[in-house]
Amino acid sequence: MTKTENTVLRDGIKAIMLAVFVMSLQAIAMKSFAEEMPIWQLTVLRSLLVIPVLIVACIRFAAFIDLRSDFIFWGVIRAFCMVLMNFTYYASLPLLTVSAAATAYYISPIITLIMSVFIVGERVNIIGVMAMFLAFFGTILIIDISDANFNFLILLPMLSALAYSCASIITRTKCTNAPPLFMSLLVHIAFLGSGVVASMIVGRYSDAIWAYTDYFFVASPWVPISGKMWLVMVMLAAFNLTTHMGFAMAYRQAPASMIAIWEYTYLPIVTVMAFIMFGELPEISTVLGMVAIILSGFLSLNSVALARRWRRC
Repeated sequence: MTKTENTVLRDGIKAIMLAVFVMSLQAIAMKSFAEEMPIWQLTVLRSLLVIPVLIVACIRFAAFIDLRSDFIFWGVIRAFCMVLMNFTYYASLPLLTVSAAATAYYISPIITLIMSVFIVGERVNIIGVMAMFLAFFGTILIIDISDANFNFLILLPMLSALAYSCASIITRTKCTNAPPLFMSLLVHIAFLGSGVVASMIVGRYSDAIWAYTDYFFVASPWVPISGKMWLVMVMLAAFNLTTHMGFAMAYRQAPASMIAIWEYTYLPIVTVMAFIMFGELPEISTVLGMVAIILSGFLSLNSVALARRWRRC
């Protein structure tokens, strides 16, 4: 790997690590405030705060693109993949433990790797494959999915994982020259439109929905907003903007198969945060899983050098 390739990879890793850390904060916040505001209202208000900032930023940095370009089609598809990812994952958090939801969601790097090999045609050597499976083994050590009982609710974060992997591959293959700011703007416009439509449906048919489920986070119409929740809205808007920008920049910087491995750092980060916020005490298996994930990252970064050294032996 050349010096330039190393620099590009390091930049991609920095971007994905920032995105993963902020995504962990957002997950904890969503679970903490899920009984105070429905997800549709939260999505609309958060988008209304983020979109003006993104428009100004796009103007300032000349990040708009020709609306007749091929990117618009793929950018819109990517945006709605991100909408599906967010709604299914965050809607699952109040229903499942953080550990169960994170486990199901974090099949996404495996899906991304498979897509990058069979759809994109990226090459992954045996050391890289070993690193990915080691990371998955670390995931199993960290997270105990037995509390999810494998009920149908676990399908929500699994669907989220598939949607995110599709968005990642689209970013890498169809949106490499698109400005991350504009990509994020499209995503938040999709959030706003989806949130408005869902809010109208829930408001119109709230009685029928409540007869079917009493799940407040999804079934409740809009509620009055307190001063505290406005602060939460601003915080979530900042988290959401940072996360989307980080992911977009990461997958534009480096191959998906190299970046995906670092997304596993979400697991130890969110485990620690869940312990702090909800009292989930990490076990020995958690520590061992973290070590496995760190080792898998090392193998991924050095897979080319290790493969060459193995061939010389």
